[in-house]
Amino acid sequence: MENIITIFDLKTLELKQLLEIRGLDKTGIKLTLLNRLKEAMEKEGKFPEQYDCRIELNVEEKETTPATEEVETVVKEVLSAETHTKMEMNDQLIMLLDYMKGMKEEQRRMGTKIEEEQRRMGTKIEEEQRRMGTKIEEEQKRMGTKIEEMGTKIEKKKKTR
Repeated sequence: MENIITIFDLKTLELKQLLEIRGLDKTGIKLTLLNRLKEAMEKEGKFPEQYDCRIELNVEEKETTPATEEVETVVKEVLSAETHTKMEMNDQLIMLLDYMKGMKEEQRRMGTKIEEEQRRMGTKIEEEQRRMGTKIEEEQKRMGTKIEEMGTKIEKKKKTR
């Protein structure tokens, strides 16, 4: 049985070598490098889970016994499962961060709307206060005039008595 070396079996240095071959950014943690390489390979039409990376790394197959093959298979399965879980968690974190960015943007937008509405309402209140102040002044003048007229009538009545 021939063993293959997939990207999930590679060390960080080897991942960087394959990224360099493709002219891609080779900075970041292992999970980031793995995701970047996986995406690039998928775009190339390769299946990262099945592609033997020895072809590009010029790695010769080492001799193995059935026992070491079995151990290596179990280790690969565990590491692959862990990597997939980490990748899923990473994807979920990215989605959560995107959602949080959207919520922050929505919060900022709503804050702006609230500020605009407060300014608009403040302007309306000021206009209404001016209008009511004018009405009150007019009513005071009218009432003052009536009081003066009534005072004049009372004075006339007093004089006629």
